Amino acid sequence: MNLEKMIEIKKRLNEWSNKNKLDIVWQRQTYLTDMLDKIHKYYLNNGEYEQINSLCEMAILTLCVIEDRDINEELVENYEHSFIFKVNGVLGNLQAIAFYNQKNTNYSCYLNEYRSILISVLNELDSLNMDYIKCLEERIK
Repeated sequence: MNLEKMIEIKKRLNEWSNKNKLDIVWQRQTYLTDMLDKIHKYYLNNGEYEQINSLCEMAILTLCVIEDRDINEELVENYEHSFIFKVNGVLGNLQAIAFYNQKNTNYSCYLNEYRSILISVLNELDSLNMDYIKCLEERIK
């Protein structure tokens, strides 16, 4: 994972969110339903292009709810030492997020799930032989 590129993508997403008056708290509140919608689209799509598009949207949604300070070396290490997680694993993380939502817990409780989801989605793009940095940059132009 290229940390500098991810930080740059995160900055561009922050600018987009600010321009569209989408604060991080609101995006976290809608994250679960938005992600379920993207996963649904991912599994409905038979074409590789549509699947890549859905994966990029999942990565963008996840990056939008992660604090800037958490796009860091620890995330890079987790990515580099991760097993090849796939989108199937994301559902378990979303279940944990739903549980945390019921308990009204704070962001720190969600961080591991957000990181795992991001890593899973990026690994899925890798398995499709896609450069996820280029894919994400293209999506947020």
